[in-house]
Amino acid sequence: MIKKLILTSMISLAALATTQAAADQQKIHKLVLKDGGVSHMQLDVKVGDKIIIEHNDDTPAVHRLFTTGDNYNFDLSNMGQGDYYQFTAKTPGTFDITCHSMKDMVIAVNVTQ
Repeated sequence: MIKKLILTSMISLAALATTQAAADQQKIHKLVLKDGGVSHMQLDVKVGDKIIIEHNDDTPAVHRLFTTGDNYNFDLSNMGQGDYYQFTAKTPGTFDITCHSMKDMVIAVNVTQ
């Protein structure tokens, strides 16, 4: 009985350590919209990383970012001052985040294992 309890405790601790290690490896990548531009035009992320898009313009300008694709699809047409959007990279591949209004604002995102 004691051996079984010790073994169960060891398995639980190993699972907890594995979960914590995976959480510690997750990185957060921020795209900051400010002064009519964006902080990065390219992001290289890994599966499990979090991407946050923040609207930090000092003016009330509306940013209109979108992406379409098989694995990532969103439309942030009315992103106002102080708004943010976040998602987790779940599938390897590449996609672009583009602005409806500013066609030269294209952010290339590359997701790897």
